[in-house]
Amino acid sequence: MKKLSSVRFSTVVFAMVLLVNTVLVACPNCKDNFDLNTTSGGIGSAYGYTIYLLIAMPIVIVVTLALRVKKQMQANDKTEMYRRAA
Repeated sequence: MKKLSSVRFSTVVFAMVLLVNTVLVACPNCKDNFDLNTTSGGIGSAYGYTIYLLIAMPIVIVVTLALRVKKQMQANDKTEMYRRAA
C-alpha cells in the first residue's frame, strides 16, 4: 500500500473541504434574515452560526477519523518493523 506524504494528505483533505462547502447552501429564510440592519438581525445571525456549525461538524469528524487512521497505520508499521528486527 502506497503511503501519502503529509503534504499530499493535507492537500487532499483541503480539497474535500472545499468541495463540501461549495455543495452546501443555506435555506432561503436563513439567507434573507441575515441582515443586521433589521430588527430580526440577531435571529438571522444565529441561523448563520448554526449553519456554520452544521457545515463544520462533518468536516471535523472526517478529518479526525482520517488522522486517527493515519496515526494507527504508522503505529502498526513501527510494530511490524520491531517484529522483523527481533
